[in-house]
Amino acid sequence: LPSATGLPVHSNGYFELSANRRDIWHGDDTIGGGRLRSEWNIALLQDVLAPCYAQLLLYARSLLHGPAFYALWPSSKPAEPWGSLVAAMYRLVLDQPLLRCEADGGSWLSARSAIFADGGGFELPDAARELLLRR
Repeated sequence: LPSATGLPVHSNGYFELSANRRDIWHGDDTIGGGRLRSEWNIALLQDVLAPCYAQLLLYARSLLHGPAFYALWPSSKPAEPWGSLVAAMYRLVLDQPLLRCEADGGSWLSARSAIFADGGGFELPDAARELLLRR
């Protein structure tokens, strides 16, 4: 299924597809079998792909540095249903040491423990900013 997700990574799963097979089935306004298909896809996105995405970031931090590592992060919240994947992934990584701080010899910090200054050349992705501002 070659569908544009708005994410910098490829996503693969046993998704329920729309009738035209161009996107995955989704929508809050569905009933019956359509609702079940939509809930299945949301479960795949939030309960399977989001943890996999979080693990990818944790693993990649030891392999990639600087812009190459941060290019794996979503730069904005994509359209639904992919936005639910991004929101779930950011909730999972909120307390994980995935932000590099070069102060005091360098270390990895979690978003929750970091202090974000305006400017400095680092732009926090919109989806992450949205989640942090809700806390």
